[in-house]
Amino acid sequence: MLKIKFWSIVFFLTTGFVLVQSGTVRAQMEQLNMSMEQIPMIQSYAAEMSQEDFIENSEIFEEEPLNDKHLAYRIRLPKKWHRVTSTMAPLSMDELGIPLKERPENTEVITPTILGEVARYYGPGRLGPLSHFEIETQKLEYEVTAKNWFMREILVQGYSLEGFKEISERKVEALYVVVKKDVAYVVRAVAEINGSRMVIASYHVPDTYWKAERAEQEYAISSFEFLSPEESKIEATRTYAFLDLLRFEYPASWRLIAPNIYNTEGMDAKLVHTIDHRTLSGEIDISILSNEYEDVLDDEVKFIKEELASRELELGEFIETLNGKYKFPPHVLYSHVEAYKLFSPYRKTQEHEFWLAIMEEDRYYYVVSMITPSRTREFFTWARNAEAFEVVVQSIKP
Repeated sequence: MLKIKFWSIVFFLTTGFVLVQSGTVRAQMEQLNMSMEQIPMIQSYAAEMSQEDFIENSEIFEEEPLNDKHLAYRIRLPKKWHRVTSTMAPLSMDELGIPLKERPENTEVITPTILGEVARYYGPGRLGPLSHFEIETQKLEYEVTAKNWFMREILVQGYSLEGFKEISERKVEALYVVVKKDVAYVVRAVAEINGSRMVIASYHVPDTYWKAERAEQEYAISSFEFLSPEESKIEATRTYAFLDLLRFEYPASWRLIAPNIYNTEGMDAKLVHTIDHRTLSGEIDISILSNEYEDVLDDEVKFIKEELASRELELGEFIETLNGKYKFPPHVLYSHVEAYKLFSPYRKTQEHEFWLAIMEEDRYYYVVSMITPSRTREFFTWARNAEAFEVVVQSIKP
């Protein structure tokens, strides 16, 4: 079979991806190694207080912040708590919620997308610092899971993560420690994707009072819910069709490069994502191969290795198998997805990963590969690329 080698992006990986990752965040990421198995499951303290007692000693608050029905929520908080006037984040607040003038050195600079604080409640007065509950929301630009978004936020902010639970791809719960004005707070929070926004509901307790209040804290956070959540996608998708044979979807922020199709036995397309319309931050290749030929997959693997070698790159250490991550349509008879480290034996390059998915249906093999900055080097870019890869491999169909 003659494979159409239609792409010639000379600048890609000749100088490597250009990244904007601070050394501090990188060190934190390497220390954590982003292995979710190493992060303890968030503990429950509900046994320290019955649900009946919590309900008897709490009250329900319902609000519709900013007159936005999709932000309308319900929360049950202890009695004598009160809502304070919403203080929207100042214009100088950036995506991380840190005023620009207070930014730590070497922190990644990101386009402002923070919507800010939309609600805040305080517990009753006492001599020490008060417990409080707050809701913040941030606009999302790309498809990302709640877990990946939250892990990046923890690393960038420098919080101490004590426990974590992934409830779904759109919602996580966590227990962590933050320090504000020399006071350590133990925070239990849920982060949930609501339409194109991430909403963080967090209950802060000064560490000196946490043992006495942690059951109430858990019950309160578990009671938080949206009254009319928005189910829309974060990012629009586009569809590309290989003639009238197959089609796939891809995020609109990615650019499609596709040749004219002259042979239905082998069809190709490429997706690229750029930081500034010049520097690539990810690429995905899609190859559709007729399964009538016995050695077609062997030839494709050989071609992939030759293509990497032409860029002075080689597959490195195996990272993980991703078979259980994806939901393939019924027409896919076989699927296998793996991730590897990618390196250059000839020159110093930044850390990358190579992902490969192979699927088979009645007529064709689908071979989808991705080159992305590594999760330990540029986590948010990696997470965004991983979501784009998922959109593509799960959407290929006749």
